[in-house]
Amino acid sequence: MMTKNIRFRNEKGFTLIELLIVIAIISILAILIIPRISVSLDSAKLSTDKANAKLLQSAVERYYFDTGRYPTASGTDGGTDGEEINASVLVSQKYIDEEPEDPWKQDRKYKLVNGVVETLGKP
Repeated sequence: MMTKNIRFRNEKGFTLIELLIVIAIISILAILIIPRISVSLDSAKLSTDKANAKLLQSAVERYYFDTGRYPTASGTDGGTDGEEINASVLVSQKYIDEEPEDPWKQDRKYKLVNGVVETLGKP
C-alpha cells in the first residue's frame, strides 16, 4: 500500500485553479477578438456591395450604348425612385458572368436611379 501512495505523490498534473486561470484567459481573448471579426465582416460586405455596384454600372452603360435603353423591366432609368436592374438580361447577353447577390443575403436587388446604379447599403 505504501508504494501506491508514493506513486500518486510523484504524478504531476494541473490543479483546478490552473485550469480556471487558463479558461479565464481564453475567455478574455475571445471577448476581445469576436467584435473585431464582426466589424471586419461588415466592412467586407460593404466593399463587396460597392464592387457589385461598379460592376453593374459598367455593364449597364455598355448595354445602354448598345441598345439605347437601360436593362430594367420597363427599359427606363426608373426616375428618381429607381427601378430594379434586370441582371438576367445582362447575364444572358454576356455583359456580366453572373448576377451579383446581396452581400447580406436578403435578396435585395440593385436599382438604377437616373442611369446610376445605387449600392444596397447595410440593411
